[in-house]
Amino acid sequence: MKKILFTLHRMNVGGVEKAFLGMLNALPHDDLEVHVAFFVPEGGFIRYLPEWIHLHTIDPLFNNAAFIEHPIKRTIHDLLRLRAGAIPRFIAWVRSKLKGDKSIISHYLLRNDDALGMEFDLAVNYASPHEYLDYYVSHHIKARRRAMWIHFDVSKCFNSSRAIKDTMASADRIFIVSETGRRIFNERFPELTDKTVTFRNIISPEVVKQDALRPSTFRRVEGALNIVTVGRLNPEKGHSLAIAAIARLRAMGITAVLHIVGGGRTEYDCRRQAVESGIDDMVRFYGSQINPYPYMAQADLYLQPSLHEGYCITIAEAKIFEAPIVATDFTGAREQLMSRPNAVIAEDFTPEAIADAIVIAKDLPRCSGDDTCINDMESFLELLKD
Repeated sequence: MKKILFTLHRMNVGGVEKAFLGMLNALPHDDLEVHVAFFVPEGGFIRYLPEWIHLHTIDPLFNNAAFIEHPIKRTIHDLLRLRAGAIPRFIAWVRSKLKGDKSIISHYLLRNDDALGMEFDLAVNYASPHEYLDYYVSHHIKARRRAMWIHFDVSKCFNSSRAIKDTMASADRIFIVSETGRRIFNERFPELTDKTVTFRNIISPEVVKQDALRPSTFRRVEGALNIVTVGRLNPEKGHSLAIAAIARLRAMGITAVLHIVGGGRTEYDCRRQAVESGIDDMVRFYGSQINPYPYMAQADLYLQPSLHEGYCITIAEAKIFEAPIVATDFTGAREQLMSRPNAVIAEDFTPEAIADAIVIAKDLPRCSGDDTCINDMESFLELLKD
């Protein structure tokens, strides 16, 4: 039986994590021994992991999470409490910074780790690019073959090009979730082109439709254009643009209500923006939802105002329903929506462009949903062949 290891940061309620669940459920797991190692073993989706996987925590990373996220602050904290190891750990971090080599600190933190005490046929970092997990899979874990999984537009990531080159060079395969994302990656790292493969995120239209019938807290406003957007409340998801677009629509005499499904660090700012714009009665917040599909199903229009994506899984899910779709021109948007007759892509990443796209889309008829599910699993399973 072949052994596979996947690594992830955590299992938050988000697109990458949802795609991972779809990936696991599509695996022929009766013939595989699947292990998952987390940097931080928590998140809203963690309880949805299949029973047949073997769960691990990467203890040296988890135990140093506070240092990894805030090295100077944590070092001062540990020195004031006379904690052993604070100085050498900080020195390793400084050397890593000065030399521009992220592997120095990764190597130091993992120096006494036993790499889960086993060897794998395939090790995959499903959360790449991630400097610590990339190093863990590429240089630390014992595996016959290795792969990296990229869900983002690398031109928008803040990881150094050198770190990506160093860790990706050891990979046998680099999976990228859209053709557009793959093209951008290949242009930036031409020496890695022969390793890249497109692997679109796997979703189940049947499951999505079934879950859409479940009860929800959705509060439809009759007589208004009910716009739904789903996504973690982080800056790159563009919620501030969406709220400003709603204010512009009101100024145009169009009554629209924005239903925001998701939670995150920009929620306070978004709520304040809605109040300051005088449209707090037209913006509703539902928080993080394990099941966002009842909201999508009842929308008059679905909106994805992201600043950047790799392959937007919520767009793939919104296509299962009939409502018109508006999206900004992020990586993969045109690729995903080219066959959708009632989709409109905003001409720019501005509230004005989004509002103009909504004006066009709101008069488009509903259309039949997309029940297709492209499964590229064979390109993955090839790595397990002897």
